[in-house]
Amino acid sequence: MAEIKFTAEKASSTAKLTVKGKAQSVQRDLQSISVVSGEDAVFTCEVTQTSATVQWAKDGKDIRKSEKYELSKEERVMKLTVHSVTVQDSGEYSCEVIGGATTKAKLVIKEPVHKFTKELKDSEAEEKGSVTLQCETAQPASKATWSKGGIELNAGGHREMTQKETVLTLTIKQLEEKDSGTYTCDVGTAKTTAKVTVKALPASFKQKLKNQQATEGENATLCCVLAKPGAKVQWKKGTENLKAGNKYEMKQKDACCELQIKHLKVEDSGEYSCECGDQKTTATINVNALSVTFKHKLESQEDEEGGSVTLHCELSKPGVPVEWTKGTQVLKSGEKYQMKQKESVSELLISKVAPEDSGDYSCVCGDQKTTASLKIKAQPVTFKHKLESQEDEEGGSVTLHCELSKPGVPVEWRKGTQVLNSGEKYQMKQKESVSELLISKVVPEDSGDYSCVCEDQKTTASLKIKAQPVTFKYKLQSQEAEEGGSVTLHCELSKPGLPVEWRKGTQVLKSGEKYQMKQKESVSELLISKVAPEDSGDYSCVCGDQKTTASLKIKGRRELIHLDVPLSLNMFGQTIFGWSGFSVCRCSTDGHSINKLSEDKKLLSKVTV
Repeated sequence: MAEIKFTAEKASSTAKLTVKGKAQSVQRDLQSISVVSGEDAVFTCEVTQTSATVQWAKDGKDIRKSEKYELSKEERVMKLTVHSVTVQDSGEYSCEVIGGATTKAKLVIKEPVHKFTKELKDSEAEEKGSVTLQCETAQPASKATWSKGGIELNAGGHREMTQKETVLTLTIKQLEEKDSGTYTCDVGTAKTTAKVTVKALPASFKQKLKNQQATEGENATLCCVLAKPGAKVQWKKGTENLKAGNKYEMKQKDACCELQIKHLKVEDSGEYSCECGDQKTTATINVNALSVTFKHKLESQEDEEGGSVTLHCELSKPGVPVEWTKGTQVLKSGEKYQMKQKESVSELLISKVAPEDSGDYSCVCGDQKTTASLKIKAQPVTFKHKLESQEDEEGGSVTLHCELSKPGVPVEWRKGTQVLNSGEKYQMKQKESVSELLISKVVPEDSGDYSCVCEDQKTTASLKIKAQPVTFKYKLQSQEAEEGGSVTLHCELSKPGLPVEWRKGTQVLKSGEKYQMKQKESVSELLISKVAPEDSGDYSCVCGDQKTTASLKIKGRRELIHLDVPLSLNMFGQTIFGWSGFSVCRCSTDGHSINKLSEDKKLLSKVTV
């Protein structure tokens, strides 16, 4: 309550103003909500009186019941439903209790997560035609962006963009080749892409190619004009596609196309064409050949063996093929001859010349020919590296080598005055100017002077082979044997082929009926036939100062002889007569005979009184 005083000039008046507050009319306020576009938004509030009446509003404007808005009441709960919300439905909503309080809240529209139910498809269309790209989302998109190759497109000109609910469309009219590319529709949370291919309309030729006559060495230019500028063309000679380079120069300015053929040759004659799509224009060029002559002829030369020689000449025009000959023989490029041709100059390089390369050489071009003589002086052969004397041990291999002043010259190897031949003992090799003699399994008797002879040149070196000391690898083994058989004694030396001497005691044995001596490589054998006790003793095999000894023992044979001997005995005054049986064992031992008697049988007695 407050007192208000009104004053006007001299008069005044006083009154009391009492302001009564609205009664508490809202039990539960509205709450702000966020709803995905296309869904329903529901606001609710609770009033204190079931009889209360409310007024709903959006951004201060009253809301009436409609298809968009649904108003309802359940006892004290007031409800507003906004159907199928869009971005336009966002804002501030209020619920005012008539004669009471007002509660407010905001509605925020969220963009849905869009998905394409129908994506863009690749399209082909002809130049000057039109193409339509169309896609469809599950829900209407609030915003759609079209782009080509990552660059955003705008509607206008020959492009038209539309959206009808969930269907998005891009139409391109009056297509050009540059409209080909990749197009994208972007609705924020999803993208779809398609390729558009614009097929160019065939271009026709307003002005066609014309036939030409030209002379070898000149340039020729072919020209044609298309009905529309900028179309791609392909130049051909016959069926061969031509490429720009030193020979061909291609130009295209607007609708005019040119082909320049440089430095014409006779083989450039033929049919040339310019193709654009399925259109084609053709013309023939005829190149007249110039007659060929030698501007600079070959010149005769002299040179020394071993070097390289170059013969060269020059024709009156470049690139004409030539043939090189020596006498009547046609030469071919390889290790010996190298042929070069640069423009109008021809060269023949002869490598590592030898006296046999001397002769007349010619360069032939058609019916033209130039000839010059070449004379090669032989160089005397000498030994650049001579043989060197060597010492080595018996049993290995030795290589003697020397080098001549030039390759491929035959040599002869000698030991003393004996000419050596290649075989198991000697191997001779020659690679270019190096000659080698390989002597295998050398022995002391290989020592001596060795020579390599080439014509009147000779190099000599001495070879000394040291003998290896001889030992017995396997010595003689002592043996026992019975009389009458054969006995073999054998031993093995450390190297083969050495002579040995067999002895019994100090007696040197000789080969014959009794003794047979064999030697195979390093193994020596002594065969003693029909051995008797007197063959027993010590046997030795002697090689130089080396010796191996073993004993041999021969057992004699036993011979049993039975004898009946008459016997008379005087015993106790009586004479007894009878026979006694004895056996005699005759043994032959060390050349002596031993008789042994043994009683064999009972006495057979006859008593005489």
